[in-house]
Formats: sequence, C-alpha cells, structure tokens
Amino acid sequence: MPRNLVYFLALLTAGFFWSHLGWESHDGMSFPDQHSANFLTNAFKCSRVLAQVQESVVQGGEAPLPRFPRTQDYPPLTFMLSGFFMNLFGADVQVARLAQVGFVAGLIFAMGRLGWQLAGWRGAILLALGIATSVWPSQFTRIYSMAPGQMFILALCMTLLLDSRGLTRRRVCAGIGVAFGIGMLVKYSVLLLTLPVVLIMALPGLFRSSRSLLALLMVVFQLAMVVLLSWWGLLEVRVSGGLGLWDPLVLAAEALFLLGVLVALALSRRGESSSGVGLLLLASTCGLVCAPWYFANMVFWEPLIELQVFSAPLDLDAGTWLLGTARAQLLSLWVTGSFYWGGLAWLALGTVMLATWREMASTRLLLIAASATILLAHFVLLVPDVRYLSSTAPVLVILAFLWAARWRWSFGVCVAFMLVAGILQVSGWKPSVRELAGRCGLQVFPLSNEFVGPVNRVEAPAFLFDLAQVPVAESPTFESDILDVIPQGARTAVLWVDDPPDGSGFLANLLRDRKRAFMARHGLRLRPPEVEFLVLCAWSEISKDFPASLGLSGRPQELQIQIYHQVMQVQVFRCLPGFEAEVLQALLQGQTEG
Repeated sequence: MPRNLVYFLALLTAGFFWSHLGWESHDGMSFPDQHSANFLTNAFKCSRVLAQVQESVVQGGEAPLPRFPRTQDYPPLTFMLSGFFMNLFGADVQVARLAQVGFVAGLIFAMGRLGWQLAGWRGAILLALGIATSVWPSQFTRIYSMAPGQMFILALCMTLLLDSRGLTRRRVCAGIGVAFGIGMLVKYSVLLLTLPVVLIMALPGLFRSSRSLLALLMVVFQLAMVVLLSWWGLLEVRVSGGLGLWDPLVLAAEALFLLGVLVALALSRRGESSSGVGLLLLASTCGLVCAPWYFANMVFWEPLIELQVFSAPLDLDAGTWLLGTARAQLLSLWVTGSFYWGGLAWLALGTVMLATWREMASTRLLLIAASATILLAHFVLLVPDVRYLSSTAPVLVILAFLWAARWRWSFGVCVAFMLVAGILQVSGWKPSVRELAGRCGLQVFPLSNEFVGPVNRVEAPAFLFDLAQVPVAESPTFESDILDVIPQGARTAVLWVDDPPDGSGFLANLLRDRKRAFMARHGLRLRPPEVEFLVLCAWSEISKDFPASLGLSGRPQELQIQIYHQVMQVQVFRCLPGFEAEVLQALLQGQTEG
C-alpha cells in the first residue's frame, strides 16, 4: 500500500483508540452482555498464570511452572492477550478492555488493505473508515467480547485469500493457514466464518489437475482422521478426565498435519502450484497451529456440539422446519441492520451496485458469493443475536460501501456520511453529541437497549423504519468505581448477600489479582491473610442488620455497578485489625446462607 494510505490508517486507528480512552474515562464496570463477566473471569485467570510464569523465570526455574489455565468452553487467545496487558499495566477491567483495541487496530489495517486490493485508495478509505465507525467494533470492545478478534481474523484471511490468486501461491497459503489457526484459538466459530471464503476462492481451480485432486483427497483424509481422533479423545476424556499436551493423541494430530504440509510441499515442487495443493497446505498449517490446544482439551468438543444443537434457530419438528427457519432468518436480518445507521438500506444498495460494477467482474461475484454464504450460514445455524452476527462486520462493510469507490461523487457522499455517522455511533454517549443530534431531529440509543441476547419478539425494532433513530455503541455506566475506593495492595474479601449471578467471581479475581500485581510490581511480599476491606454485594438493597451481624460498624462507602442490565448494590467496609479471626466463621456462614 502507498505510504500516505498507511499514515491514514494509522491516524484512523489512533482516533479509535482515543475515542475508546474517552469512553473508559467515564465508565465503571459496564457488562450489559451476560457473557462479559464470564469472559473477564477467564482474563484474570490468565493474568494470574502469566504472573506465575514470570515469577518462575525470574527465579531461574526454581518455582514450578503453573498449569495452563482452563478458560471454560472458549479458546484462550483473547484472554491470554488481556492477561498479558494486565501484567504490564495493572490487573484492571479497563486494561482488559483496552487489550481488545489491538484487534480493532489490526482490523482497520486489514480492511484498508482489502479495499486497496479491490478498488485502490478510494476502496481502502471506504472500508477502513466504514469498519472504524461501525457500531459493532466499538460495542464489543467496550463490553469485552471475543468478537473483535473474530472480525480481525475474517478481514485478514479475506485480504490474504485475494493475494493467493485462487490458493496457488504457496507462501500466502501458509500465511492464511497460520491466520486461520490463530483465529481458531480466538473462537471456534471462525471456522464457520472463514471456511466458506476459502472454499469459494479455491473452487474455480480445484479440479484442474491431478496434483490438485490428489491434494484434495489428502484434505478429505485429514478430515476423516480428525473425526476419528476426536471420537477417541472424547472416550479418553470420559475415562481419564482429560488429556495432556504430550498425550499420544495430541502428538498423532500434529503428525497428521505435519504429513499434510510435507505432501503439499512435495506436490508443489513437481510443477506449478494448484488450488488443491494450496488448500492442503492451508489446512495443514492451520492444524499445526491450533490442534494442540483443541486435542489437549477434548472436553470442549462435546459442549460445542450440544450448544449448536440446542441454540440453532431450526425447529426440526415435522411441518414447522420451514416456518421456524424463515422466522429465524427474519430476526437475524433485523439484527444485521444494526451494524450501521440505516444498515439494511446501505447493505441492499451496496450489494446491487457492487454486482453491476463491470470493472470488478473478476472479483465481484466471488465477493458476493462468499459474503452471502457467510451471512446465510449465520442466519440458518446461529440464533439471531448481535453477539454472533457482529463478527461479520467486515463482510457487511464490503457489501455496503465498496461500490462507492466507482465515482468521485459517490465516494465523497459516502465518506461524508460515514464521518457524521461515526461521530454519532462511536461518541453518541457524550451529552454534547446527544444534544447536537437532538437539535437535528435525531435520537441516539445504545445498542444494548435494543439487543441483549437472542431476539425472539415478533415486531421489528423501530430504528429499521425510522432513520431518525441512530444505534450507538455502549454508553458509560456510573462514574463511581470500586477500584477508586480500595487501595491496590489491600487484601479484600467479596461477600454476596443474595444469590450471585453466573460469572460473578470476576469481582473476587479482579481484587485478588490486582493486589498480587501491585505487590509484584513494588517487590513486596504478601502480607498475612488479614482482611482489610470487605465488599458486600447484592441485587436488592442490603439490610442494615446484615453488616452488624458480621461485626461491622461505621458508615460504608456505597457504590453501584451495572451488570447484565441490573444495578448491583455494593457496600465497601474498612475492616479493623483482627477482623478475620473474629468474623471469618460468621462470614462463611453468611456466604452459605446467601
């Protein structure tokens, strides 16, 4: 890409980072999505493990290395990245969210390069600006999700696939395989997103030579062996409870994919590369990167299959399959319209205009076919939820805005619109922006006010028909923050007065890891286990008699934290010396009764 275009992308990335920092400076703990707290629990767990690894290295290997953390039913890369950032800048929710900006930076550059490949500098500006000002990247960076990583991997694979010339360039195919494998360590639904694009790009030249067919047979053989090894792994998990990284099953999977790489290299040296050989090299390289984690954690496969069966929007009862599928697709279409202000209108117009662009005849059909396949797979196989559909933002931006690179006037109109829309969608939480929008007859509303979890209502959201309503990324919650009250090095106990929600352990992990990071950063040793601060949490108002029953007195610091659309009541007490010895039994009893 030209140097000036790289500078523009860097400036756009800096603008996104600055906008996110401005939002973070006003936010406490905002988790409107029910998965956010669970994700943060995994991030703090990874932060703690990385700190233990660092300690072992500093001590010259005297301290034992910790086991790799289990990250529930999710691949670990997003959480490990957040844990790395928290070890550098402090164990904090804000730091975990800032780590996601790295994925968005890669996404902006990948979309810019993709636009430059397709339509020159105009295409680069349109796609990069469109993704940076879209609602979804900002929304899911703010609430902490794996969606930014998925968006980045999809955009990166698409730009590399265009470079591969139909999977005929060996080094590029290996690069796609590495990116694909890394994406599988972000979330396994990357397979659903990227595989259709790979197959569509490879299909025109897949059966043109005997070497290509031989490589394709090798890919089929690999797939069959993966199924057999997975079944074997599931049986082993039921017997032994898990597999180690050096288990024969893991080594067998790595040997299978290494054999695929060697076969692909041997076939490519016998003549010109073909699409089948490129597909084999891509699949084998991807397997080498991600197979160790997947085959060492075979317990993840079963919940994945069960989740897909129960969550897919397909009613398999006789006579209702077609109706259930059509309704799910309609709901998914409503969610898709929230990716940008007037999203469905831009998407329909852009697709039609892109299909009629004669100068792009060589790639337009491939782009439209790949995009339609990805969206249709989401509409049919996944519940209508913005959390799942958000990862298709690169596809939607391509279809909605790339056509405008044909003419100067359309380019200028789109850029002007995206600049206005970006101010509203990314900075709509600011009172000054809301006031300005109101004067123009516009109404901004946070996306989570419209879509939280699967959509199952009958009526379409009002913003689809009323362009005066603009969906914006998540607004800040409360000014107060529990971390402003409790010193970094203080030992803190968290007590739920009523039933804690799923994933609520992130609060205890947050405070514990924050203290450990502070001690390690200042070379301090952990002090005796004496509680200095006690955090009482409840969904309803905390009874005044409950703190007294624990021996607590004095006026507590009262806070509010928003989680899942609910406001959590928080009281923070400073504990007197000897608190733990005198009150620990009552504290544990209170936890059991709560």
